[in-house]
Amino acid sequence: MQMFGVDPDGIVISCMLSCFGNAGKDYESEAFHGLIIRRNYEFDKMVSSSLLSMYCKCGCLDPAEKLFDGPCEWETNSWNCIVAGYGKVGLETKCIGTFRKMQHIGIESDFSSLPIVISSCFQLGALHLGKSIHCHVIKSGMDESTSVINSLVGMYGKLENLATARKIFFTVDRDIVTWNTLMSAYTHNRLSSEALALFYEMILADLKPSSVTLVIALSACSHLAALDHGKRLHAYIKDMWLECDLSVANALVDMYVKCGQLQTSRVVFDSVSQRDVVFWNVMVSGYGIHGDAKSAVDIFQQLETSDVRPNAVSFLAVLSACTHAGLVEEGKDLFCRMRDYSVVPTLRHYACMVDLLGHSGYLEDAEAMVQSMPLPPDGAMWGALLGACKIYNNVEVGERVARLAIDSDPGNDRYYIMLSNLYSSVGKWKEAEEVRGIMKNKRVRKRSGWTVGVHCN
Repeated sequence: MQMFGVDPDGIVISCMLSCFGNAGKDYESEAFHGLIIRRNYEFDKMVSSSLLSMYCKCGCLDPAEKLFDGPCEWETNSWNCIVAGYGKVGLETKCIGTFRKMQHIGIESDFSSLPIVISSCFQLGALHLGKSIHCHVIKSGMDESTSVINSLVGMYGKLENLATARKIFFTVDRDIVTWNTLMSAYTHNRLSSEALALFYEMILADLKPSSVTLVIALSACSHLAALDHGKRLHAYIKDMWLECDLSVANALVDMYVKCGQLQTSRVVFDSVSQRDVVFWNVMVSGYGIHGDAKSAVDIFQQLETSDVRPNAVSFLAVLSACTHAGLVEEGKDLFCRMRDYSVVPTLRHYACMVDLLGHSGYLEDAEAMVQSMPLPPDGAMWGALLGACKIYNNVEVGERVARLAIDSDPGNDRYYIMLSNLYSSVGKWKEAEEVRGIMKNKRVRKRSGWTVGVHCN
């Protein structure tokens, strides 16, 4: 069109913006916004509305917000668009605030924004607010919308108001998403038996489960370690030719891992040719959970030779396996290889390495790692290192570590107790008693019970 010297009108520009929004191409859309300004279409109502919709669909809320706060008088669909845009990118407070402003000035919400507003209430844990929006839904006659009903079931179910979620579920017309939402709410509340019962009820009602349904049902089997139910589901999945659905296959592998059937989980894993990083991670962590660190490292190495790049979770899974098996050299090598994939170690990665080095007797190396970390160590890490010092009766390192730990949290009783126990284990009774005296002078009270753990899993 431009090659022939024909200028696009507002309708063409609006169509182009809609295409950019549907494709999620924010980088092209911003360039097109420049064209709109140059062609003086910025204040065309239809173009402005399409531009706002495009930014919201692409998740570009900064330019959307600037546009929305401009001089245009926005219609109902644009208000609903910005509300939905806020909710989709996790700006729940702004989502609900704008929704409240709409109510105040008398602009009606629609089916595109209300489910997202209800979901925002769940994300904020705002049950009371969710109830008031439920009242608004009933008053506005939107309680017959399946998408709105599904959002309400999810909100009540995940905010531990299952009685209301069930009441809504059993009094409305349901689609497959409604069933999935209540099943998911059950598993969220650790009611996996109820989730499975609802799944079988759905089958008896001659409803065909989706892949999402099967993933939820398999997750329930995993939580219950219900191998018989899991096998029955696997047979159904085979009959429905859904084994190659990656989300279903992922849930199958996880279910067999949680039920202690590593060999079967590996058979399922090997049967899937197109794997994403999540699928690889489940298999790596599965071997680690069951103490087969060698196989965990082997499968991780296969991941490295595939066309999928390992991520932070991949490294955490394989480092955790090395930690539990005491594979020091393998762990060191893997930790260094994180740089090759531009994966920045988190506190949990460092915790795995400190635990691995400390419990393998490399106390000075563990101490050096803690001191060189770009992140402040947490209590679990200090506790693990002090525990390792006691195992190897290393008072020298133990004293230094205890001093740093106490400086970081002077009121934490376990650091004093662990240092006192270290002294006692090597027969330094006087020093042990002195530490107890320091606790008393500082009025640090001994708690009734505590444990030392490291965040590797």
